[in-house]
Amino acid sequence: ALAAIPDGSVWAGTDRGAARIVGRRVVETATSRTGLPGDRVRAIAFDESEGRLWAGTDRGLAWRPLRGGPWRVEEQVPRAGILALSTTKQGRLFATLEDATFVTRREGTFRLHRLKDQSAPPDAFLLDEDRTVWLGSPGGGLRRYRDGATTIYGVQDGLYDDEIFRILPDARGNLWFASGKGIFRVGRASLER
Repeated sequence: ALAAIPDGSVWAGTDRGAARIVGRRVVETATSRTGLPGDRVRAIAFDESEGRLWAGTDRGLAWRPLRGGPWRVEEQVPRAGILALSTTKQGRLFATLEDATFVTRREGTFRLHRLKDQSAPPDAFLLDEDRTVWLGSPGGGLRRYRDGATTIYGVQDGLYDDEIFRILPDARGNLWFASGKGIFRVGRASLER
């Protein structure tokens, strides 16, 4: 896990906590001894709107002000392993958990979303403009979550691979996927049809 911070430093997640790196030196570390809920840090994200640094660990989610201060465990989120974490410029937060659920945060309130028929926990996701969440997982294909309903896409539906590690949009209406077989793209309109 990596997060670039506006001051030029980088936070890196490891199996033994998180490290803040300036240049080639580790200048600060965070572990369960300093307030993180767990030591395996799998996801890190910087929230520009609130000036917060978020850390997703094997035992839950924590945050701290970017300027420093103590880490605070987010009690609104289950103490489960966080697989992926992202924030938007508007202050929204998205996190996927090991138990095939994902969490959203909007205006300070967290909501837990349970996915049905999820064969593998999602570890890649993208929020679309229309509040659709696209979820990818290793071996589980692609899921579209909108208004409480889940649609599942896989190789049998025309995807190139069922192992989805990353999802990115482009300006032409396509979704790009990093997969076990390489990189491929699919038009959103095609998926909607």
